[in-house]
Amino acid sequence: PLQYAQPPLEPAAAAEIAAQLREILDLTQRNARNEEERRSAALTRIYLSDDWTGFAAASAQQFAGRNCVETEFNDAPLALGLAAAAEEFYRRAIECDPLVTDYYWNHASASLWTGDTRRTLASIGNAKRLPESDARLQWVELMALAAERRYDGAESLVASGVETARARRGHYEIALAAARGDAAQARALWQAFPYAGKVKQLDLMLLAWMGDRDAANSVARWVDSQPFGHVALAETTRHCYCGAPFDIDQTPNFRARLAESGFPWPPKKPVPTPLKDW
Repeated sequence: PLQYAQPPLEPAAAAEIAAQLREILDLTQRNARNEEERRSAALTRIYLSDDWTGFAAASAQQFAGRNCVETEFNDAPLALGLAAAAEEFYRRAIECDPLVTDYYWNHASASLWTGDTRRTLASIGNAKRLPESDARLQWVELMALAAERRYDGAESLVASGVETARARRGHYEIALAAARGDAAQARALWQAFPYAGKVKQLDLMLLAWMGDRDAANSVARWVDSQPFGHVALAETTRHCYCGAPFDIDQTPNFRARLAESGFPWPPKKPVPTPLKDW
């Protein structure tokens, strides 16, 4: 959701990408060093496919692993009931290699999904001491501060802008206004936001935060109709931290994948959304 140039993917291009992914994952599975690496590749295959049968069970098994094999595609598991298992998994991964920033990002995100904002912010604090920073952590930190209603701290984070591109900063400002419950400010910022209407995942997340259910559902229907749309909706759900960003009956493809997966819906709401009443 923090990428700002996403032209629609044509079906032929999507089919070619899917074929390339299958080839890469086949190669990954054949050359895996251990069973957990093979399971990780299989899990990625499920997530990027049009059949999520067994996704929840496979995710739970992967998060129970002990060999520090990172699960690359974990959007749905974190948001749909496996956050506690993911938190433990990434805590172990950090112990294995404390210099991998991606581990801290996933650990902080999983911690926030469990509702533990103190652990979220502690993990982010540890990440900030690494030689290389990860700008994605700023969004998780903003959400954690909003969950604690520490709005002054959240405003300082947005204003610091050390690693914040113009587009990302505008996105944060809209979300923060919505988290405060200031509908007029959020809408004014949205109307002035140069990327409004240009990136569907970002639109969906911000419209949900602003409580515009009809508009959020309209965007979700479009995303659901696109190649890999169900993956994009899972990703958006994770990063929104707002419960269900859309109504599941508006997204038949995503609904079908969830029915296959074994994951529940709707997700819980780890951060209060005063403008969003669903």
